[in-house]
Amino acid sequence: EQSWGATSAGSAMPPVRIAGSARPAMRPPRISCLTTLVLAALAACSLFLAEIEIGFANLSGHRDAWKWRPRQLSVAVAAATWGSPEWNWGYAVGAAHDAAAVLRGSLRDAGQREQWLQALTADPDSVPWEDVKLALALLWQRLAREGRDGGVMGWGMLMNRMVEAVYEGPEGDQMLVNDIDARLTQAADGDMNGDSDAWRRAVAAEAFKELGFVKGGL
Repeated sequence: EQSWGATSAGSAMPPVRIAGSARPAMRPPRISCLTTLVLAALAACSLFLAEIEIGFANLSGHRDAWKWRPRQLSVAVAAATWGSPEWNWGYAVGAAHDAAAVLRGSLRDAGQREQWLQALTADPDSVPWEDVKLALALLWQRLAREGRDGGVMGWGMLMNRMVEAVYEGPEGDQMLVNDIDARLTQAADGDMNGDSDAWRRAVAAEAFKELGFVKGGL
């Protein structure tokens, strides 16, 4: 007696294919470019609405902690800063050139510079710290052109470190403030063991005063 599917010689019979019986392989659905853009837009809107909700929650819980201020064109809101390729310090094209033009435009005359210097310590919210760093760099750059940067170990060293992004990162501000403080002829008006933001601004303000910022500009 022969088993099912075997020949008389005991070899297995090849499978018989019936026309139209094979099922085509399932292909994953295609997502069009338009669908991708729509999904991305919905995700961005959701994130934006979430941030608004968080902002209102913080405002309702801390009424005195929020204060409206006009939007400023400052380095603090720029997409690039020291050390990034987009910053491109020293060239006519780049984020550094654009930010410097805005800052110089707001500090054209001595009166504007005097008010800005006073606000640096008296009204910190109106003077972003990144603007302070840019103003220092522009001032050191001018001193170098005039041959008054103190030589290799003077303000020129700080300028080089700024360009090389040495003062970026968690310990960057502390290094910058210490380097500035070491080159001041007069002690800064503040408590180095107190509020860190107040101290770094006090040291920067003293540097601006000693380097003739109000009179000479950037």
